[in-house]
Amino acid sequence: MENSALPSNPYLAQASGIFKLDGSGYEGFQLGNPQRPGTVRVQIYSNQGSLDRGFWQAG
Repeated sequence: MENSALPSNPYLAQASGIFKLDGSGYEGFQLGNPQRPGTVRVQIYSNQGSLDRGFWQAG
């Protein structure tokens, strides 16, 4: 899976916690930085459907 950040500047992506996900047959976004306590949400889309999943961390 290739993981490229939005925006293109990696420092801004880490600060915002928005990352673009690309893989075999799907694409989507990760919202939230897993290195910080809180919530990380993953939204993945393909021609066959979508997945929206949230992960919560104790801080």
